Amino acid sequence: MWQRLLFGAAAVVLLALPSSSGAATPTISEVLETYRSNRQQFETLHVQLHHTVEYTDAYRAAARREVERLELFVKALHETEMTPEEFQKSNPELGYTLDLFIQEMEHQLSFHQSMSKQPSQNESFVEIFQKGEAYQVRNPTHLDGFTPTEWVFPTEPLTEKTLVTTYKQMHFFSWSPLLTPHGKILNGSQPEYTSVTAKHYYSNGARPIPPFSVFADPGTHDCHPIDTFFHQPTESYKITGTEIIDGREQLIVEVPLPSHASGTNTYCRGWIDMKRGALPVKLHLWHGFIEEKPDTLSQKSPDRIMSTDEIREVSPGLWYPSMTVVEKFARDTEKMPKSPPNTKGEEWNKYLAEIAKVPSVVHERETWICDLVEAKAPLSDDFFIMPVPKGTEVRDIDKEDSNSGLYQDE
Repeated sequence: MWQRLLFGAAAVVLLALPSSSGAATPTISEVLETYRSNRQQFETLHVQLHHTVEYTDAYRAAARREVERLELFVKALHETEMTPEEFQKSNPELGYTLDLFIQEMEHQLSFHQSMSKQPSQNESFVEIFQKGEAYQVRNPTHLDGFTPTEWVFPTEPLTEKTLVTTYKQMHFFSWSPLLTPHGKILNGSQPEYTSVTAKHYYSNGARPIPPFSVFADPGTHDCHPIDTFFHQPTESYKITGTEIIDGREQLIVEVPLPSHASGTNTYCRGWIDMKRGALPVKLHLWHGFIEEKPDTLSQKSPDRIMSTDEIREVSPGLWYPSMTVVEKFARDTEKMPKSPPNTKGEEWNKYLAEIAKVPSVVHERETWICDLVEAKAPLSDDFFIMPVPKGTEVRDIDKEDSNSGLYQDE
């Protein structure tokens, strides 16, 4: 899986092929309806997810280069002979005083220093149950000596007893419309109190979230790329052709993603398998497309590529993207030209032209492997309330003063 071909240096060639079946090309409405009809069958869902994030040597080299640049910049700011008044007059667009600007640059330096020390790979495990609006997320807080390949989620029912035995090293977040507030948080290692919140699981940047999660927010980063792709207005999509991939005809569908969904204006091209739930076998994303014409983007390397390595038929005619990989690309730092001292003139233009020739390589690779996918799992409403002994201390984490009291289920 890790030896996948890197697409960063090559443009994608689209093949506008006639439908092999001779049938008419589906409309966007038919594409979206096929996808939604398949996904709706997973509103009751049980998933066990193994998630990995791999940071490549190129990533760490880029982080080190940025650290070196910021170290020199911060040093120059500390040694500047400019007065605060002269600094603000010379840099009105920054909106910072000299002292605040130095603090901001030191903060960025600290961030990139930590990024340069990232381990080569981070792994996590998530178990998700969902039914309608209700859902529960379980994470092991410690692997307790297990290697990632040995880890299995406990299957015993959650009770007051198993919370402090079987589930002692598990973290629970459960959301139910029957609770007030709707969210409840438990830790098997700290059974003496529970936390409540009106916010969803993703509100604190919790990750990862697998495809088809009812609680994901496609208006933010906190959802799977497939969910973001299919969350746009119908009129935003267009069909641009078809292509044969691994012997299957794929429909090529494109859509711009607004900045609030991806952090920047992004254009997305998807290869859609209409015979398997209209799931994308791959997505290509270009950032900052607003400065480009979408039809010229094939001449540029994508900034991100999502590949669906496994589409599982959970039951006849019911499809789930059970293994997906997102590769994030950036320039190869080792081949970057040296920056000139001035940011204007012919020398600077030459520098920018040289940067444009530097190939992109994978800096980060994120993988979702759903080892278990169960649709229409038999889940009761009480399952999402979770057993908490009466008299347990409660902490409302939405309130600054962290009011405490005795927990009573309604």
